[in-house]
Amino acid sequence: MNQKGFLVSLKEYLHENKWFYLISLLFLFTGIVIGIYVILYMGDTYKQDISSYFLNFADQFNSIDINKEKILLGGLKSNLIMIGAIIILGIIIVGVPIIFIINIIKGFTIGFSTGVIINSMGLKGGLVILASIVPQNLLYVSAIIITSVFSCEMALNRLKSRLNKNSYGNKQCLSNYIPLCICIGVMLILGAIIEAYFIPTILKYII
Repeated sequence: MNQKGFLVSLKEYLHENKWFYLISLLFLFTGIVIGIYVILYMGDTYKQDISSYFLNFADQFNSIDINKEKILLGGLKSNLIMIGAIIILGIIIVGVPIIFIINIIKGFTIGFSTGVIINSMGLKGGLVILASIVPQNLLYVSAIIITSVFSCEMALNRLKSRLNKNSYGNKQCLSNYIPLCICIGVMLILGAIIEAYFIPTILKYII
């Protein structure tokens, strides 16, 4: 397929699944808001304890021996588990609502982390967020959203196939599976590399 044909196919795919993308993003942003809300409105004692723990970690950050390989493997493992769960839930059809719950959970972790940093460091926390949360999560979140939409599409096609008693929809959906896996794999690897090898170095100049 030439570049023009690929772009046309991509445009059609995005148009056909725009509602799945919108719903997935809605649940993700809902999770982010909930995560920030939990930090902002929790009791002062808990808030101070979390801030103290984070600031203590930040003060010792430059002297900590960072195991980059462990961070790399940890980033890959946690996100692969999440993406694997989303794919399985799409296969069993009735798991689609849980896919959106996973989107909320991912958003919550981002929102909670953002809330902790802002609450602990104020305006300086904005730089820390841009350096430590945004870069890898642009890739992680993109991978999760793409997988969520694919799994929802797969579940819908499987449901249609059962109702119409044919397997064309399944075969058509599965034909996109290999390039999808490659795309997601590249995103996860790049995100983990950024998280493990670039972010710690950048943070040392900010904190």
